[in-house]
Amino acid sequence: MRRVGRGAAVVLDPRTGDILAMVSVPSFDPNSFTPSLDPNEWKRLTTDSTKPLTNRALSPYATGSTFKTVVALAALNNPKINFGPNTTIYSPAAVSIANRWWNDWPGNVAGQGNVNVKTALEWSTNTFFYQLGVLTGIDSIVNIGTKLGFGDRLLTDEDGTPLIPGEQAGIMPGPKWMEDKENQLIENWKARKKKDPN
Repeated sequence: MRRVGRGAAVVLDPRTGDILAMVSVPSFDPNSFTPSLDPNEWKRLTTDSTKPLTNRALSPYATGSTFKTVVALAALNNPKINFGPNTTIYSPAAVSIANRWWNDWPGNVAGQGNVNVKTALEWSTNTFFYQLGVLTGIDSIVNIGTKLGFGDRLLTDEDGTPLIPGEQAGIMPGPKWMEDKENQLIENWKARKKKDPN
């Protein structure tokens, strides 16, 4: 019996990058669409809070703690900071960054103390990676994320057409993306004010 509520898994051949298996949970029976889908089944699929029609293996999805590996790689490859595999960072239960408190994972009221990157990855220590991200800098993180393929499709042909139907590229946010987003918000606000000056 399946115990996973929502999630996705993609299995790659580490030597070639070939996709060996891909799954998205929850799923649906594609046979129910043949020869035509019952309207009640369509309503069930489109109103289900678990969104079974969303292919989580191919759609943009918040990376969560898996992105900690990207931050770690960026720090280890940034020559401007003195950070190595054995460098420790004091990781309490919460850290204050930009006038806001950022907590470690729930229930960790004591913090982890001084930990290195290996231990921080093993324990998924939030407060370690919040501090490491600030130390590393956004440009280094975006650089490594882009090299790893974040924001790109897995496979495209010569003209950029995705070879896996339905795959979306996702976003590798950085300073330029943030600037564009802010400019778009300003333009949207101006358009609304023009339409409704009150």
